[in-house]
Amino acid sequence: MADALCLHIKQLFEHCEPFVSSGENNETIIMKSFDDLVHHLGDMMVGCENEELLALLKQLEGLVRSTATWYSDTYVSPEMIINIFRSEELRTRIDKMIVICEQFCNIRYGLNVEEEEAVVGFDNEVEILLHQLTGTSIKQFQIISITGMAGLGKTTLTRTLYNHELVKYMFDFRAWTSVSQVYQTKDLLLGILICFINVPTDDLYKMSEHELGEKLYRKLKGHKYLVVFDDIWDFGVWDNLRMYFPDDKTGSRVYV
Repeated sequence: MADALCLHIKQLFEHCEPFVSSGENNETIIMKSFDDLVHHLGDMMVGCENEELLALLKQLEGLVRSTATWYSDTYVSPEMIINIFRSEELRTRIDKMIVICEQFCNIRYGLNVEEEEAVVGFDNEVEILLHQLTGTSIKQFQIISITGMAGLGKTTLTRTLYNHELVKYMFDFRAWTSVSQVYQTKDLLLGILICFINVPTDDLYKMSEHELGEKLYRKLKGHKYLVVFDDIWDFGVWDNLRMYFPDDKTGSRVYV
């Protein structure tokens, strides 16, 4: 099913791009393609017990829905310069979907087995980082960055900590979002929010970047939360987001 998902996403761009680049506004056909993908993701979420996989599916669903809203709202005219911009924007969004899908497949099919086994040799490092996450003596909001861990993948180590039973117990909210080189602040906010909301409403996907940020701030206010920004390339990402993460001296943590 995961392979079918990747294929579905690639076919979505192949299906939409000719209409976008030519200026033909066949919105009904394109919107149906988005709807089909959302339903496919919904089927995959049913019975998914792995929290990390579920978070990726939710993030992907949010990106698909926001892209559908973007497409529907931004059609202006068939002028070539607008169509070129829209075509590049669509390609960027589809590329982001594929990145998330590939991460899902890697975890789903156990392509990181050797890395997971390598964690065994870093028990001391895991304990140190686990204490940073769950230690009750530090109530201030903290940003934690894993560096200098030669021989061990950063994502693997972070995943081990994120899924630790003590971490699950200690934090009210946890979210895992992938950043990569292709990102939009609005989509990151949306991806984090849908990790905290069981049944996102359609209105959520129509919110502006600022509205999403304010909603996230209100959701996290007064709670202890852990948010992981995986595969981050530009630390300026955090500068754009930090205003939406309250510091209530609850021991909240952000991993970058």
